[in-house]
Amino acid sequence: MREKTIERIKESKIIAIMRGMEEDLILPLAEALLKGGISMMEINFNQAKPESFQSTRRSIEAVNKKFSCGVVNY
Repeated sequence: MREKTIERIKESKIIAIMRGMEEDLILPLAEALLKGGISMMEINFNQAKPESFQSTRRSIEAVNKKFSCGVVNY
């Protein structure tokens, strides 16, 4: 899986970092990024706010489910 991820990074050259996003905004943002040609996204956990971990996890799962991303790392 690591090799596949590295190959995708080399091909796309851009990774959108989504940090501190509200859960209800993740899917519209992911859709806009994909329509704009950015196919690699990183949704970060906020280490300073452990109470937000479940929301972040749900956001990652929602993006993966809707767009069939295939690569998910927690």
